[in-house]
Amino acid sequence: MAFLIASATLMPNLEISILVAHIRLKWMAVAVLIINLISIPDGNAGGILAHFGGALFGFGYVRILKNTGYDLCAPS
Repeated sequence: MAFLIASATLMPNLEISILVAHIRLKWMAVAVLIINLISIPDGNAGGILAHFGGALFGFGYVRILKNTGYDLCAPS
């Protein structure tokens, strides 16, 4: 989830091919987030909330990298 949201934050208009259709990365990220949000009452709420944590990290990682140039994953 972090990778998908980070990619969609960095390159929102990138088109990828899914079977026979082309879809922009931002719309795929929105669809996955909505599906996860709808799935919370169906069972594994902790796992789904962990996906939202990954999404938040992916978004934050790209925003910090673009705004400050600081890479959170670089060795110190």
